[in-house]
Amino acid sequence: MESFTLATRCGAGLVLLAALNLTAFGQGADHPAFCVSGPAGGVSNTLFRIDVDGSRSTVSSNVTGWGVEVARNLESVYFHELGKGIQRTDLDGGNPSTIASGALGRGLAFDDAERRLVYISSPDSVHYVDIDKATGEVLPGASPVLIYDSGGGTNFIDVTVDPEDGVIYVSDNAGGAASQGTVYRVRYDGTNPVTGAPGAQSWFGGLSNPEGLCFGYDPLADTDVVFIVENEAPRIWQKAVAGSSGAQTVLLAAPTLVDGEVFDVANAGRVGTEIVWTDIKLNTVRALDLVTGAISTVHGSIPEATGVSLDSTCRVVTADFAPPAELLHFTRGGAAGLENDLVRIESDQSQTDVLDAITGWGLAFNGTGAAFVHLADSPSYSPPEGDGLYKVDLLSLTPKRIAANTGFGRGIAFDDALGRVIYVDSPESIHYVDVDPLTGELLPGASPVLIHQSAGGDNFIDVAVDPAAGVIYATDNAGGEVLRMRYDGSNPTTGAPGPETWFTGFGNPLGISMGSGLNPAGGEELVVLVADNGEDPTISQKIVGGIFAGQEKVLVSNCPFIDEPFGVASLGTAGRRVFWSEQDKGEIRSYDIYTGEIAVFADADGQPLGLGFSPAACSIGACASMAFSAAYGSGTPGTLCTPQLAVSGTPIIGSTVGFTIDNCFSSILPTTSYLVFGVAQTSVPALGGTLLVAPPSASFTLATPVTGANFTTQIACEPSYCGLVLYAQGLQVDTGSPGGLLSMTQGLQLSFGL
Repeated sequence: MESFTLATRCGAGLVLLAALNLTAFGQGADHPAFCVSGPAGGVSNTLFRIDVDGSRSTVSSNVTGWGVEVARNLESVYFHELGKGIQRTDLDGGNPSTIASGALGRGLAFDDAERRLVYISSPDSVHYVDIDKATGEVLPGASPVLIYDSGGGTNFIDVTVDPEDGVIYVSDNAGGAASQGTVYRVRYDGTNPVTGAPGAQSWFGGLSNPEGLCFGYDPLADTDVVFIVENEAPRIWQKAVAGSSGAQTVLLAAPTLVDGEVFDVANAGRVGTEIVWTDIKLNTVRALDLVTGAISTVHGSIPEATGVSLDSTCRVVTADFAPPAELLHFTRGGAAGLENDLVRIESDQSQTDVLDAITGWGLAFNGTGAAFVHLADSPSYSPPEGDGLYKVDLLSLTPKRIAANTGFGRGIAFDDALGRVIYVDSPESIHYVDVDPLTGELLPGASPVLIHQSAGGDNFIDVAVDPAAGVIYATDNAGGEVLRMRYDGSNPTTGAPGPETWFTGFGNPLGISMGSGLNPAGGEELVVLVADNGEDPTISQKIVGGIFAGQEKVLVSNCPFIDEPFGVASLGTAGRRVFWSEQDKGEIRSYDIYTGEIAVFADADGQPLGLGFSPAACSIGACASMAFSAAYGSGTPGTLCTPQLAVSGTPIIGSTVGFTIDNCFSSILPTTSYLVFGVAQTSVPALGGTLLVAPPSASFTLATPVTGANFTTQIACEPSYCGLVLYAQGLQVDTGSPGGLLSMTQGLQLSFGL
């Protein structure tokens, strides 16, 4: 499936920039930004934090050098300070400490997989030091380790790391000599990644003053790349990491780049579509959307902007629960546990009631923010289609039933790989129903499917799903256990009919979710989290796969830390905290998987029950325009049929819509389609058909198998989109068309609004 994000800056981000008066650059492979600035001489520079709203705050005023790096999940910032070497602070500048002494004020990179800080230690050498996974400090007993020494003649500037392959990339600007700069790559043991021989590989040569580097991702080519800043006749390159000499492309060059002095570049990898760069001459931080080509200004007043680093999650890194632009929701019970409210906790920890008078506490979300909840007749509310399981769009708050007679009100889970809602239908049965993965609405012809029906005596409470494995987990508080099963109800281990008893020894297991945990070696693992409301209440985890599969661990136990846990939620490997609801205490509490810190996250002002995360809500203020789509014009036939351009979802600001184009060329052969967008419609005969979108327009190439092409786009949460109208048409390579070249779809009008 092709994917495209129509967004300005990943929804929420924070930029760290190094701005100062040096002839070198910073590094950043993460997303949301920090930045440094300073007077002539590069002394007493400032480390800034730039939030997504463009506001700027000071993290440290004692920065010398421009290298700056934000470590994933450790809430740590690394930078240089004269006389002390590489420093670490919290994101707000607190708890400073020294990581390594004697390093130049140049590039830094953090390897999230190995928990290593890599840095330029001299113009000819690169070192690393191991970092404690819990504190962000140097691992006790660890000392700097030499990765590579060139032996002289180089001028290393910046460094970045491919965490998947353990390969380090280093820029050598050759003292500024034109067309003599080189990017090298080397493994941690100092060997050539291709041949295994001692020494680094010359990977990208002929550059004029290469400075900033970052490891990132090209969303169009679906491949890992390194982004490279060339400072002389400014250019920004991307080069694929696959093979010994991957494809290379100039993304931006003067004058489009603006003929200043480009210093550094940062990218958020697979969680974003932008690169962010600094310009020391123009004192700006700018961004390029790799999909749309849109260029925007992140901040226009950073004195001598140099290094830049982005929090890897593409969101404001100071958010307490550190999710990827996601917001925590909970269901809040009334006196009798009925007519609950659905409550959203904002990033500033304020609370907003989203839905009133829901019934039960089960809660799940799809990737576009649709909520799945139980609705039933009550004294104050009657659901529009009767009792059942409903999908509710959080923007329009329109409920649509996807399964009837499920007012039982227990656990719900969403499989975003298959577009399935799993739910507890009775104390002894679990069902699923197929929905559109974008809209969350019932697929045509779909009806509930039984996953498991017990023979009696079970009391299923909550469910979770591992989409990658297609395995469902369910708590049974009658047996004090967790069962797991596949969609056909079979045992995932043996394949025999019936579920597997997988996690036992609980008193009253209620909430369950997939989450992130640590294994005995300190690495992150996918785990199942269980809230046990028995006599000895606990939050526990069990590792799902890998070499530590099956290992169990109690995360939280003993009053007053835990009392009446009900729901539990985590963001998988995207977040470092586990959240649970304290029903009787009326609180949401959190547990930090690295530090073990337990904290009250929010006062629920009632009885918090089920928990769940949704994508960040889109709040754009008043918008009187109604979102809708409408077809216009006629298509041009191909060999088998006239292709149709269909849209899935409504173009609501902040939502995601999908497009499909039929393959009308062949029932056995693939072809190529082009999806064209423009701001005006037309009707112009061309190529044997009729073009229905007026230029200027943007087009996207879609590989089209015999089943047709799919394309998704996320509409940014942007107030200026209110009332925006776009027009779209699909063109398809088809030699059987009237013109012998292209068949064409009808036109499609997309009116953005709420």
